[in-house]
Amino acid sequence: MNESSAIRAPYDLLRCILVVMSLTHILLFLYNATKLSIYLRNIQIDFGEGILLGNAKRLTNSLTIYPDIKVETVFGVYPPLYQLLSAGMINITGLNLASGRIISTIASIITAILIYKSASTQDKLLKITFPALYLSSPIIMTWGPLMRVDALATMFTILGIYLFMNAPEKLRIPLAATALATSTLTKQNMLAGTIAILIFLLTKKWWKNALKFLAYYSVIFGGTTALITIVTNGQYINHIYLYHLGHEYKLSKLFTYNQFFSMHLIVITTAILFTIYYLKAGKITPLLYYYPLALLFSLSILKIGAATNYYVEPVASMILFLAVSSRKISKKRDILMIAFTLLMVSQFVIYCQNITLVPNIEENLVFSNKQKLLGYLQSIDGRVLCEDATAAVISRKGPAVDWFILAQIFRKHLWNEHEYVEKLIRENFTYLILSFDITPRNASNIENERFTHKLLKEFQENFILKEKIGNYRVYVYKEMKDYG
Repeated sequence: MNESSAIRAPYDLLRCILVVMSLTHILLFLYNATKLSIYLRNIQIDFGEGILLGNAKRLTNSLTIYPDIKVETVFGVYPPLYQLLSAGMINITGLNLASGRIISTIASIITAILIYKSASTQDKLLKITFPALYLSSPIIMTWGPLMRVDALATMFTILGIYLFMNAPEKLRIPLAATALATSTLTKQNMLAGTIAILIFLLTKKWWKNALKFLAYYSVIFGGTTALITIVTNGQYINHIYLYHLGHEYKLSKLFTYNQFFSMHLIVITTAILFTIYYLKAGKITPLLYYYPLALLFSLSILKIGAATNYYVEPVASMILFLAVSSRKISKKRDILMIAFTLLMVSQFVIYCQNITLVPNIEENLVFSNKQKLLGYLQSIDGRVLCEDATAAVISRKGPAVDWFILAQIFRKHLWNEHEYVEKLIRENFTYLILSFDITPRNASNIENERFTHKLLKEFQENFILKEKIGNYRVYVYKEMKDYG
């Protein structure tokens, strides 16, 4: 038996295992995404879903999502694109989270397709590995199908990078700039891809192309931002930037990187090895700048209220880098290719230890309590201020409130808690529903991130406990004549 035959047998076995694992993990993503959009369409997994659903509902009624908060306490939080698309979907899905979750799922799948098309390996069957690595990452499994802006914003950035590297030369810069500006108009801190391309062009000393790229991007992003700012009488800047400035940061959240790195150990290690190869060979690609910048921007996770959705773009950027670089080791079946295939199998094994399937409502106490809360809200009369924004919006009994941003506004003295509660009383809010005791001394550290002590004190002075629904406490305005 010659050396080639000796290598071929284990390689073909590993190749078969890798393809099966890839297809299985893609199916797991599709299973979770489908279940979230159909069976759990009224149950929020993350508090931000309800905020976006509330804003999409306002847009269906031609109402601004960037008002003066002292007039209407509504928080735009993000640029309008995702919420506009979700508003359109409400006409198809009805008023529920599927209106955004379907958009996010489609965006995640398109990102996976772009990664597949970018894969340069000569083994066409193994190309499926890279989109599978993306979709089955525990980060994408969690956030990819949810009604959050991250999946769509990441898709536009990956599209921008793909177009820059593959579009016809005359269209490359305008198409890439358009996609990347659209990404920033979906989520305002999506700048890693834009900066990466700009650095690449400057490094290559392509000054004219750099200026052209910057001009296209500035016109699209700057023009759209200026237009919305004018239409909203300046409130757009407040909602998208001012209210986000000065967030408190918790260094303890750096420990989330430990989990992130351990879940993506093989992907990260392989990306570093490819980086060393490119640097030694003197080869430069935008991806060499993109994935480190994406990791750098993920440091926003340190701010209060941030979650692991900030890792969506780093996962996409690293796997795209692996896909584009895969040709370097797939020119022939040798020990190096066997090692690479074995590494990818190992990454899926690590994924398996961190992936969970979405449970049924009756199997999950949190989901059951949320369903009971929604049923309760649909059965009562009166305006409701509810911690669970999705339940408030779907029941049409109250607004979606971003408690993190509201607390930030109070801490920056842009408004005060007493005036806010007085406004609630004037607007006849009779119910306050929270998942904890409003006595300030009983509030946990996490609750204090969302509710200032002064706000809890105002609530305590004006609302009284009526009953409990699951783990939720129902408070009513003290001067309400009949609260049961």
